Amino acid sequence: MVLPEGQIKNGASRRAQRALWVWYVPLLVLAMLLPATQVLERAELWLLDVNFHVLRKLGPGVTPDDIVLVGIDEASEKAIAQPLGLWHEAIGQVLTNIALARPRAIGLDIVLPERSAESLRPGMDAALMRGLVRARKSAPLAISTGIEATGRVRPIFEAYIVAAGADAPGLAYMPRDLDGKVRRQKIALADGQIVAPTFFGRLAAGLGVEATDNAYIDFSRGNPFHYLPILKVLEADRATLDALTGKVVLIGSVLPFIDRAAQPLNLAEWEAENPEPPAVLIQAQALRAELSGGPVRRLHFFWLFMCAPFASAVWWVRGRGAALAIAAAGAVALYALSLMALREHWFFPVVALLATLLAGWAARTAYEAWHQARERERLQRTFAGYVSPGVLHAILSGELDAQHATRHAMLCFLFADIRGFTARSETEDPELTFALLNRYYEAMINVLHRHGGTIDNFRGDGLMAIFGAPQALSQPQRSAWLSAQGILEAVRELNVKLKNEGVAAIELGIGIASGSAVVGNIGSAERFDFTAIGDAANVASHLRDVSRGLGYSVLLGENVALSSGCDDLIDAGMVTIPGHAPVRAWGWRGATRTL
Repeated sequence: MVLPEGQIKNGASRRAQRALWVWYVPLLVLAMLLPATQVLERAELWLLDVNFHVLRKLGPGVTPDDIVLVGIDEASEKAIAQPLGLWHEAIGQVLTNIALARPRAIGLDIVLPERSAESLRPGMDAALMRGLVRARKSAPLAISTGIEATGRVRPIFEAYIVAAGADAPGLAYMPRDLDGKVRRQKIALADGQIVAPTFFGRLAAGLGVEATDNAYIDFSRGNPFHYLPILKVLEADRATLDALTGKVVLIGSVLPFIDRAAQPLNLAEWEAENPEPPAVLIQAQALRAELSGGPVRRLHFFWLFMCAPFASAVWWVRGRGAALAIAAAGAVALYALSLMALREHWFFPVVALLATLLAGWAARTAYEAWHQARERERLQRTFAGYVSPGVLHAILSGELDAQHATRHAMLCFLFADIRGFTARSETEDPELTFALLNRYYEAMINVLHRHGGTIDNFRGDGLMAIFGAPQALSQPQRSAWLSAQGILEAVRELNVKLKNEGVAAIELGIGIASGSAVVGNIGSAERFDFTAIGDAANVASHLRDVSRGLGYSVLLGENVALSSGCDDLIDAGMVTIPGHAPVRAWGWRGATRTL
């Protein structure tokens, strides 16, 4: 049964569509599930940090100058000349001086001692407690404590907590992400039924700010922080106190190796290159962001889930170049969206979508390469028996097509046929003649292809072969000569088999000539042949015709004879060719009959 052409095309189209969907469905599933995993979380966070940097380069968001850092630095530590754990009087006096400035809020990001210091020096506890009382009467006051390595909250001497007016100190805790950096704020930590507020949560509540738990701190906003040395606040000159009026004052360490944390950006103006700036900067930036627009919220997974099919749609773009262009444009658009979203306080994690674009382009590229390889294999299987390997390779590589231009080349032509074949075919059974021709050509074709020959056509018992096109050969004349020798040897072996079968042997005549020729496609766009046309083809054909009369198996033109490297050639003299000037020929009597 023969199917109509339309049905064949429709069937192929349906198979192609099924193959496309078979490849696409896993990509779509991957694209929709990837944002829900943490496989690319480090990359998402890295890109978030990059976006913070970019937005700051474009211009940090304007924020009110509401935060003042009072830093415990090396100079102050040296001047006070006591271990930090014994700074009771100094901290108490600093808090008293800050209270005089009437700040908006005070945060003491220093863990107070867990025991009384009266046994060391009477009056130390009272000095610290007086400062705590005056501070919390002047503004909302938050004190901090830490979490020990065992997970236990570090206790603070109860009298200090009472003086600060707090039910409990706030935990100086901010969660670390997978890469160890602190980017998120935390209002409280829950342990079963117990909820412990954080230092940031205490400060936010004191300021009347409804902070968002676990939101990302906006590191793109505001200028780098400066700090006031705690020694200057201790000395309490008028200018220093004026700088604290109406501000949120945070007291913390800026010492080189104490209370540090890795952050997306170092906002410490005094040590911008340090990868782990003082941890008090995290509290300061979180408060600054809350007071000037709010934190950064992560886009809900639902929206990423909805975007995934659009990112994976690059799969349907045909052509590797077009798919790459669409994927690149999509990547640029996604990155621009992530920047714009971050400017509006949204964290748009686009790495999963970017990975989907890349995977879509890579999968499409792989699919097309696989499809082309299959098509090439199909063409090879289909046409391998119809054209020579050189022509098939040129077709598959795109060197030959319907618009392929002709070109001039130095080629060598070989013509061969069976002598007396016409008379033989008149007396033999046609089927036997047909079978003999196939055996004859099978013996010849392998030899021709082995030496780079291209079979132009079969003409009954004869053939024409080209050497030097479509694939160039370094020595086309010698390749043709070696082919002629190989053909005669192959036919000699065939004749041995024919003799054993009681079939008459065959005898060949071969003509070879070389010269300039025009090579290319001849015909129309619907049907064409690859061939070569030139005077040398006519000469080779005539040399084959006259070889028997001159007593040679092979007759060569002079250029071929000179390039053959054979010492057994015999000068056959000038050969007359009708309509052509005589040519000098050389003969070789390689036997093809069996003895």
